[in-house]
Amino acid sequence: MNHRYFAIVLTIVLSMILLASSLTSQSDVFSIAEAQSSKANWDHVNGNHWAQNWSPQTEISPSNAHLLELNWLFPFPHSSVAGDRLIGAGAQEGSIAPPLVVDGTMYVATNWRDIYAFDLETGDLLWINEFTYDITSAQAKNPAFGGLTLGHIHGLNYDNGLLWTSNLYCTVRAVDAKTGETRFMTEDQCLDIPGNSGYDWRHSGGYTGVGKCNIASHPGSVYRKENIMIQGFCGADLNWGGRMFMRGYDMDYNPPKEVWTTFMQPPAEGDPDWALRNCAKGWFFSYPAFVEEGRTGIPCSEVPEENLINDWGVPKHWSSAVSAQWGQQAIDEELGIVYFGTGNQGGWANQTWIPGPNLYAGSIVALDAKTGEMVWWYQHVVRDMVEGDSSWNTVMAEIPWNGMQKKVLIKLSTTGIIWMHDAATGEALWVFEAPHLKSRIDSDGVRRGRTGCVPEIGGEPRTQDGYWNDPMDHWDMQGKSWLNEPSTDFFCWMPVRAGESDVAFDPERNLVIAAISDGWGSKNAVGPFCGIGCRAAISGDYASTAMNTTIHAIDASTGDTKWSFFIDKVAFRGGVIVSNGVVFAPAADGFVYVLNADTGTLIDKLNVGVALGAQPTLGTTSSGRAVLIQTNGVGFVGGGLGGLGAAASGSIMIYGLPDIMPEPEIIIERVEVEKIVEVEKEVEVERIVEVEKEVPVEVEVERISPLSYVIIGLGVILIVVSGVLYQRNKQ
Repeated sequence: MNHRYFAIVLTIVLSMILLASSLTSQSDVFSIAEAQSSKANWDHVNGNHWAQNWSPQTEISPSNAHLLELNWLFPFPHSSVAGDRLIGAGAQEGSIAPPLVVDGTMYVATNWRDIYAFDLETGDLLWINEFTYDITSAQAKNPAFGGLTLGHIHGLNYDNGLLWTSNLYCTVRAVDAKTGETRFMTEDQCLDIPGNSGYDWRHSGGYTGVGKCNIASHPGSVYRKENIMIQGFCGADLNWGGRMFMRGYDMDYNPPKEVWTTFMQPPAEGDPDWALRNCAKGWFFSYPAFVEEGRTGIPCSEVPEENLINDWGVPKHWSSAVSAQWGQQAIDEELGIVYFGTGNQGGWANQTWIPGPNLYAGSIVALDAKTGEMVWWYQHVVRDMVEGDSSWNTVMAEIPWNGMQKKVLIKLSTTGIIWMHDAATGEALWVFEAPHLKSRIDSDGVRRGRTGCVPEIGGEPRTQDGYWNDPMDHWDMQGKSWLNEPSTDFFCWMPVRAGESDVAFDPERNLVIAAISDGWGSKNAVGPFCGIGCRAAISGDYASTAMNTTIHAIDASTGDTKWSFFIDKVAFRGGVIVSNGVVFAPAADGFVYVLNADTGTLIDKLNVGVALGAQPTLGTTSSGRAVLIQTNGVGFVGGGLGGLGAAASGSIMIYGLPDIMPEPEIIIERVEVEKIVEVEKEVEVERIVEVEKEVPVEVEVERISPLSYVIIGLGVILIVVSGVLYQRNKQ
């Protein structure tokens, strides 16, 4: 009986130890470990499901990053070889898409939407998926297609064995990552959109029809828990109209089945209560309130209702559509929430038609990934009239906050402002304003926005500069006499743009890292109104204008600057990445700047030799080698987005550490004489110490959850107790 009791106790103890081991290996499911992928893979545009532009690799470090050398390259073909594959398209050359790496295979997309697969170790081309599309026929079928013909592509995402491309002409395309075959392409996603008809394009050179859709934005991501793919469609970016919407697809069906659609703007016929329906869930940023009162956001419930009624007016004109989703989404698998940023409402040149504040343009939005229901929203740029959109990647992270770990969202606007949001509520925890872009104070003592022009569109000087509108000011939102017809007065277009730049988050150092330009300084004299597609009289030349770039490293828990690195007279577009204490920042001068993540000091500059417009990526080859991958070939027509110059075919370049590393430098250090006093004698000792140059040794430490420690402790106690009982029973 006693032996039986002991056996039972021992079985319980062993079971608890096995449970602890299981919890240790499987802890934090759908947490930060899930989002951060493995060391080997870079499977989304910005690295992982949380869009952090971070890799956990440990091979490349501050001590050896200066040794990176070109392993191999692949030149992209000239556009002349496209032939008839893109009927009716004005194909742009090259690629500005960050490559992906999955299980030793590298995938990269060109601006034509061709997808290449390479063996990352050898450079062998495995397959090509060539994109063939008759754009002329597509436009005849659906006149909602318009604007840019092909444009550039912002990248690929990988989920469940499929590569997802950006949504050219309202299509959803999935390519088998193993074979390169197109698994499916779902078209006609923008046909018969409710509320998208009846747009008045009478100022567009005679075109009358539905609002135009297109935008080659970022690919969708998959909410893996429910196998729902989420993609943004339509909207406006240049001078198109049309309703933007987000759509969820059930991937358990072939072809995928639409399960929800959520619109980001009201229908063409208007909706006076549009801004009121989800008011309780949202926040506005007010620059005047931030500067004068230190407020990081104003709850929508505080905004006077008369400033929200008839938010968009009756948007039957070209300047009324929210731009498409910009940047990679971030998905919280645990809570089932998708986060994304939106662009400006349409028509860069002149958006004086619209009352405001124009929800949900220039915003970060959180939706239920399963249903599409609004969770919260935060509008960064109220009534944006100068394309100060909430661009690029929406970064999710976990940071220390008041003694706890908090999930947060990080967002950079082209205004040069960074927000840190509470992922649960949308509240801004801190706001960082790039010091080199702070607003000016004019000679009359009035603070105005970051523009060098003199606004003359009338009225209240406090709200003159486009993106510093105040949602609390009724006059600013509703009372301007020039509303409902486009202003023909002098108007500032893009008074400053801080660049199009993806942000990185370093979870090892709790740092937000962002490259912010001094601005693409240009003015726009609007009058007389020139219609759709016209950026009338731009007085700044992107390509020739000297711009500076500053890379900021910001403490994620405080918003304080840890360090900054200044690049003189160099424009920036693309983004930065970080890994193992090293920051990589490609710039328009053709160099990848390699910085120490702890100090911001320059380690090295990789000379690529052509202007760079996309962030690099990091991946691991089949043999376990970490490599840096950089695309080049700007892919812009005409001269110059952000000083980057004209289009170029470009190539993809792979950098790795040498196969044979240099011998570490041996330093002989003579230590001062030590005197050791013992009883009745004195001994003089000289020590010679040989010290190698610091080479960090990485030790893989498996993370054990606190619960596991508790279980193991209980197990030990039970073993002791059972042993005592056993001995007593023997006696």
